[in-house]
Amino acid sequence: MNTTDISRGKNNEVSQIAFKENVSTREIDRKRVFELINSQRNTHEIAEIMGKEIHQIYGRIKEIKKERKITSIGFSFYKGKRGTIYAKNEL
Repeated sequence: MNTTDISRGKNNEVSQIAFKENVSTREIDRKRVFELINSQRNTHEIAEIMGKEIHQIYGRIKEIKKERKITSIGFSFYKGKRGTIYAKNEL
């Protein structure tokens, strides 16, 4: 009998399948975050519009920043939470 321990490591079969299924969701979220960035909304407002928690969109923001598509231009408060405001870079 051949069993797979799904609790071990990141490179097991179950983990690889889950990663492939999740890639499209991350790409959709990345595009949506980029669309919502407008030099006025802060990160907490963007998360609320998307129906997500801030930690669920932070990775997408980091990916967009790494691609040099956005720049931090300041901070603001949204419902008592301090968040970063980003502006789209000219391409």
